Amino acid sequence: MPTIQLPKLSETMEEGTILAWRKKDGEEVRKGEVLAEIETDKATVEIDAEADGILRIIVQEGTLARVGTVIAAIEVGSEALPSATGQGVVTSKANRKDLAQAKTYDAEPLDRSEPVAHDPGQSTGAGDTVGASPLARALARELGVSLRSLTGTGPGGRIVEHDVRVAAQGHKMIDVPQGAVAHDRGVHERGQPNGMQMTIARRMGQSKATIPHFYVTVEVRMDDALNLQRQLRATVRGAEGVNVTDMVVRASAMALRSFPRMNSSWAGGNVEVQQAINIGLAVDIPNGLVVPVIQDAGNKHLLEIANERQQLVARAKEGIMSESAASGGTFTVSNLGMFGVDEFAAIINPPEAAILAVGMLKEAAVVDRGQLAIGRVMRMTLSADHRVCNGTDAAQFLGRLRTLLERPTAMVELDVVPSIDIEERGSLS
Repeated sequence: MPTIQLPKLSETMEEGTILAWRKKDGEEVRKGEVLAEIETDKATVEIDAEADGILRIIVQEGTLARVGTVIAAIEVGSEALPSATGQGVVTSKANRKDLAQAKTYDAEPLDRSEPVAHDPGQSTGAGDTVGASPLARALARELGVSLRSLTGTGPGGRIVEHDVRVAAQGHKMIDVPQGAVAHDRGVHERGQPNGMQMTIARRMGQSKATIPHFYVTVEVRMDDALNLQRQLRATVRGAEGVNVTDMVVRASAMALRSFPRMNSSWAGGNVEVQQAINIGLAVDIPNGLVVPVIQDAGNKHLLEIANERQQLVARAKEGIMSESAASGGTFTVSNLGMFGVDEFAAIINPPEAAILAVGMLKEAAVVDRGQLAIGRVMRMTLSADHRVCNGTDAAQFLGRLRTLLERPTAMVELDVVPSIDIEERGSLS
């Protein structure tokens, strides 16, 4: 009988909260359907069914569970699942063999005084029918806004972050950023970091203290890349959302094929080269930072990457990510160019061996065929783990990345993407 265990969604995750079940106990489910929302110290993640059958819930909403705990099972065919105990253990002798390797522990209900986010009209089991995104719920708790007093503007009337902020402003509340110190009439206030911020602080501190970082920076001429972007948007259906970040991700994935040590991890004195190229995108959200992952980016063309990036970022800002989007990264891209940052050096996201920091596009004086001209340039800095690679590895990787961005037609492989339609008004040159 297939069992569903609380997954380990990050290197630091030890436990998570069953925030909401999307399916009811005894309801028929299909493989790939979203079953539950799990709240970790980094994000809210959706977990999917791995088989067709009847869902049997073992750990209830609002319960804190350790990684590996069996939280549910799926009946397949005529196989029946006995009732579960309050400790998350199936006690039937017939099913003990299936669960013998699973970790279990006494269920630890959380304080239910705060409303639990879920879909509108879906009961949490505590009489709460407020529909709110996890991000809205966390922000409401932080700002002292009652979700029951709000009218949601999200899909299906769901309360979203914007609704909470509007309500907070209406009540003339002061939004003091976490960690900030406010001075008003001599009153000294200090924000308490939330769980996600504490996790980020701990992980980044460990990364900087234990990983020997070194940094290599290159400047890239982006004129041809921007011309290609304009052509794609004008001539290829579905390419309207392609941006510079997508091009950097696509070029990074291609360069990682040639320099696999940059797609590696340091593990117990060994260098582990990862087969899949899974590129994470650093995304800023009000409560911290998340890194949704474009899985198998090495085998995806530019438009696939652009479409997936838009979906991942939108979901991340809503506070929910799928299980696959929340884990498995092998390389990270962090772009602060939209904030006017010329260049910066990012901290490596363990267990990865490198992270690429992307600065802003700007006009600059360049020499073109011996003549002074105005060009569009962008600076990129690679932070790398010196245990895994050396300066030559990093320089060669960046050189390949720069070549791909400066000669960008190599990134577009329309001949192997028959599903992309070229409009009659023109084609790529």
